[in-house]
Amino acid sequence: MDTIIKTGSTFYVDSVVLTIGKEKEVSRYKDKEITDELLNKIKLCINEEKLIRLDTENIRDAITMTVFGDKNIFHFGIVDMFNEIIYYYDNGTNNTEKIGIAGSKFMRKMICDSKDVVFKAICYFMKYGKNDDSLSWIIE
Repeated sequence: MDTIIKTGSTFYVDSVVLTIGKEKEVSRYKDKEITDELLNKIKLCINEEKLIRLDTENIRDAITMTVFGDKNIFHFGIVDMFNEIIYYYDNGTNNTEKIGIAGSKFMRKMICDSKDVVFKAICYFMKYGKNDDSLSWIIE
């Protein structure tokens, strides 16, 4: 899957915190540091099953996206604090069994097992600052 953000794009997020691998390497990025190189690093972490957590935020609009990863499964959501809405990815199964990812438990219906889908959702959020309408979401 190609990156949907190209060099020179205006990024919607102010910062990214990426937690990688067993050593929990934490990388912090702000504004101009958010590049195709960072997106490729995120994609590589996903593909190599090393992504533990990704936090992105836009401070001005009070919106964040958090991704939890455990090898090849992911939970991700978007919190819009200004409008008081939370979006969770919905895989369509309606399965409420709890699954552990990165020390937290999430309902199976909120788990994504597609590396391409989670990367697409991350790129979309970083570019547009909202949930990708081509995916299904649980809204609270």
